[in-house]
Amino acid sequence: MALPDGARADQLLPADLLEDGVGAEWDVHGLALWELQEALSGARRVDRRVGVVCLGCGLPPWQAAALLGMAPAAVDESLARIGTRLADRRRVSAEVESPLDARLGDQ
Repeated sequence: MALPDGARADQLLPADLLEDGVGAEWDVHGLALWELQEALSGARRVDRRVGVVCLGCGLPPWQAAALLGMAPAAVDESLARIGTRLADRRRVSAEVESPLDARLGDQ
């Protein structure tokens, strides 16, 4: 899913992950549906709604705010929380999968 203007990788992820190249594929290939689903599972209801409308449907944050009847600042806050969840998932994956990949390579 292509990310809309106002919800690009550099606006969702923290600088330390962007420096490592995380999220760069989002600008080319878009956000994978499974990654969005994982980020939204267990999230607040309002964040799930914003995530589906903005990131899933590709509406810019200002249009998502109008559609959901929210203030634009509230949509930005939801996107920031979703970005944190995406970043946390990427960090955990990097910590968990890298040692496992190394061990599997030794077998």
